[in-house]
Amino acid sequence: MVLWQNRARLRWDELSRAARAAGEGAALGFFLDLTAELAVDRELAKAAASLEDARSPAPTFFFTGAGDTLVGKELAERRTPTVARRWRFLMNMPFASFETLYRKHVGRHER
Repeated sequence: MVLWQNRARLRWDELSRAARAAGEGAALGFFLDLTAELAVDRELAKAAASLEDARSPAPTFFFTGAGDTLVGKELAERRTPTVARRWRFLMNMPFASFETLYRKHVGRHER
């Protein structure tokens, strides 16, 4: 929601550079890709693609501690949205949860 509502003001090159320097390029890529999917926005999808890393690290849990239990691991395996898996993240939060929050705060028709 923050990325979408501020998309006209953000300097993508600077944001991407800072995210990579902080070791958070994949997290920013995930949020951009997720927002692009929710908003059906090609520019955000392009910005996300610029953050892709050709290396193939093992999937990691997006939220700290989420994979500490067997139940947490199983739920993440079942509920991780495709967009998160593209960025090699696991989470116990299905795409529908993101979509509901997006529609509630941004609106169903804003694009």
